[in-house]
Amino acid sequence: MKKPKHLLPAVLLVILIHPACKKSLPAAGGNTLEKTVVTASGTSSSTQTDLFVYNNQNQLVESIVSSTGTGLTASDTVSFQYDASGRLTSFIQGSPIGPLCRYDLGYNSSGQIVTATAVPLLPDYSFQNFSYGYNAEGQLTSDSVLEQALVASPILAVVQYDVYTYDENGNVIADTGYISSNTPPFGPPFAAAGVTHYQYDTHVNPYYNMGIPLAAPVLGYAQVLSKNNVVSVSSTYSSARPYGFSYSYYSNARPRTQVLVATGTSGAGGAQTTYTTEYFYQ
Repeated sequence: MKKPKHLLPAVLLVILIHPACKKSLPAAGGNTLEKTVVTASGTSSSTQTDLFVYNNQNQLVESIVSSTGTGLTASDTVSFQYDASGRLTSFIQGSPIGPLCRYDLGYNSSGQIVTATAVPLLPDYSFQNFSYGYNAEGQLTSDSVLEQALVASPILAVVQYDVYTYDENGNVIADTGYISSNTPPFGPPFAAAGVTHYQYDTHVNPYYNMGIPLAAPVLGYAQVLSKNNVVSVSSTYSSARPYGFSYSYYSNARPRTQVLVATGTSGAGGAQTTYTTEYFYQ
């Protein structure tokens, strides 16, 4: 399901990844992801650089995205704020025109984030609120999207939600989306919109627990919730198309490069664009 996340181009949202290659290179730098550079070639040409900035407690404080290409120049930042005890309290979603929205986070007695409340920072903008649920193992199992049911009403209603299923290694293997079947689409009853399935390698996922799902650095929810790297994705959503990945790894099991070959729609003649991601660590 589509939510406002910190993402690469939309083509990366639904992907099919080829089995990871076996090549492994000596580790470069440390274990903390510092930067990724994504270069697109083929039917489109662009470069996106993601910078990850940390404080002296090694907590993520900024995720900075800069994109350039044909007719494209954009940059935005997601910044994260912590309290004196080191707990994440809020984050601010940026954009090319400046900060758009602050999300204030609420916790339960177990120290888990259960709400993300939007505080718009620009006039004439509105944003969704989010709520989260967990299982006994502390894994995020559901998230709900809430919007105003009526204009200027303080009452919020759920418009969609996702349910996550995990494997024995702690990786998200299925994301089932549900949407309100009402007209207008607020509240129950809900109907299943589709399921996205994931498979993984056994290598270290550098994005694990990096930020929170709403502000996932690149690929979205499954990426920050899973311990290993996604190696295949399939979906029942109508817009889903197959894509192929291959990886190379450093000797510390973290990705060095990732290659995505994306095939366009039949109307585009089935042309391909190749996205190559380089990973840098500190």
